[in-house]
Amino acid sequence: MADPVFEKRIQVKAPAEAVWKAIVEPAQVEKYHFVPLRKIDLKAGGAIEYGTPEKIMISGKIVAIEPHRKLSHTFRFLGHENTDGDSETTVTYTLAPGTDGGTELTLIHSGFSEKNQTYENVTGGWPFLLDGLAAVAEGRDPGQKQ
Repeated sequence: MADPVFEKRIQVKAPAEAVWKAIVEPAQVEKYHFVPLRKIDLKAGGAIEYGTPEKIMISGKIVAIEPHRKLSHTFRFLGHENTDGDSETTVTYTLAPGTDGGTELTLIHSGFSEKNQTYENVTGGWPFLLDGLAAVAEGRDPGQKQ
């Protein structure tokens, strides 16, 4: 039996540059993410942290980066209920030309050995976050329906 993976592909009505900004610029991420992007060092081995100024809630290291094309980083919840024993996983965003001048965004969250609490949390959260990311990249309010 294969290890669980979360994968979702969406079409964003915006150029790759706008989608990239919605992934890596803290001011853009804050518009749609549950917790703000508080640190990102855009290089292989660089740190990525989500949380408040007082508390890091998600941490990782950048594994691969190709600006406007791909970002892959490790992922671990810190202090999140029932996730302390869960292993580190990997999030990969891939941007490709989409329809009508837009961007196809594929998100793969992998590295799960089982459907643990981290898996349950992210599979529930990613669809909402990707909708918000697309809205921000398209210049819409994340709470607004298309």
